[in-house]
Amino acid sequence: MKKLAVLFPVIALIVMSVPAVNASSKKSETEYTLSDVRNLQDFLLAKPTDEDLTGKDYDLDHDGAWTVFDLCLMKRAYISNHPVREYLSEITFDYTSGTTHASNQTAIWVEDSKGNIVKNLYVSNFTSSRRGYRQRENALTHWVAAANPEAMNDEEIDAISSATFRTGEQRVTWDFTDDNGHIVADGIYTIKVEGTLYWSSNILYSAEIDLSDLTESELEVAEIRSEPETAENADMIENVRISIIPKTLAE
Repeated sequence: MKKLAVLFPVIALIVMSVPAVNASSKKSETEYTLSDVRNLQDFLLAKPTDEDLTGKDYDLDHDGAWTVFDLCLMKRAYISNHPVREYLSEITFDYTSGTTHASNQTAIWVEDSKGNIVKNLYVSNFTSSRRGYRQRENALTHWVAAANPEAMNDEEIDAISSATFRTGEQRVTWDFTDDNGHIVADGIYTIKVEGTLYWSSNILYSAEIDLSDLTESELEVAEIRSEPETAENADMIENVRISIIPKTLAE
């Protein structure tokens, strides 16, 4: 009976289907997008989809229904036209732990072209899991505005929280996935590194990356200081480098 219980969800997933659209309207493989893959996958898992699937042509094997076999064919078609990226982005910088109060807060994240966060790479746990932004309104103001941690439950915010950096060189990588582990679509993204140096003194580094044209390179990094005249902990985050490197170099 236990074996049957284990097999039942798999069987149910395979037989789940809907009437497919007329095969004569079928589009070419090259037109399937990452959103199509996610839509069909979510549908087969009985999860809400990002869009209405009425009229979608997901019957790749022409059997009159949507099944996991269509999902396999769609994934193969997508991968054949979107080769796995052999690069990743590397963020390195020198970190010097501050000795004053209201310091040592850091966040590293990735935004899409609309300013939405697609990946949280690192957030100091005081500001994130300990909800320190409620006590110090100037803590990581750019990240708080973009991430809206108030809308996150404790499990979600714990998943992106990390211990405070120790003095020394730091290295963080982005493998071009989002917070759910999905590979992001081609396009322009912005990697941001923010530090709260001392109360309202913040620093923000940023660099744009075009995932449709990846080559080994070092990206141009912009720097903005909210209070350039404030000397306290001014060297907390320095020598920021954001690069695109082959995955083999990161291993």
